[in-house]
Amino acid sequence: MPRHSKFAGGLTLVELVIAMLVSTLVASAVGIVMVDGYNSWARTYVRAYSDVVSGGLAAKRAFEKTVRNASCSKVFVGDNGEWIEFRGYSSASCAKPDCYSRFYTADETLQLETGTIEPRLALSWRTVCGQVSGCTFTTSGRSAQMILTLEDDESEPVVFTASAVMLSLIHI
Repeated sequence: MPRHSKFAGGLTLVELVIAMLVSTLVASAVGIVMVDGYNSWARTYVRAYSDVVSGGLAAKRAFEKTVRNASCSKVFVGDNGEWIEFRGYSSASCAKPDCYSRFYTADETLQLETGTIEPRLALSWRTVCGQVSGCTFTTSGRSAQMILTLEDDESEPVVFTASAVMLSLIHI
């Protein structure tokens, strides 16, 4: 005849409650890490594909292309670096720079104005990007720099820096 022990195998109520608490804490920690990871990914995605980023990249490309095509002979910069103007050639047969390209900000946009030098005539204006909260232009030797700050209501300000060297070696 088998003998029955006073203590049968299994878990007590206290052990079961402790195991449930530990499981709940582990599940909560994993959930918090997953939610935080998702939120971080969502912020990065919005920032990477926002209008601010695409506008900033477009401004950077336009500035670098304009600088590379500019003549080294003359570059004008506003007193506080609020605008920059490059001289260039409308064709390879021109003996001296006969056109200009001017970057400036107006109404929270970055504008590019192009035209002829003599007579001074603006031929086109183009909005390069919007949501501009600050823009500064500088030159150093044959290079020109733009520091552009873009900002929208949903994200932090994004700063773009563009720099290029004027490749035209003709000096008048």
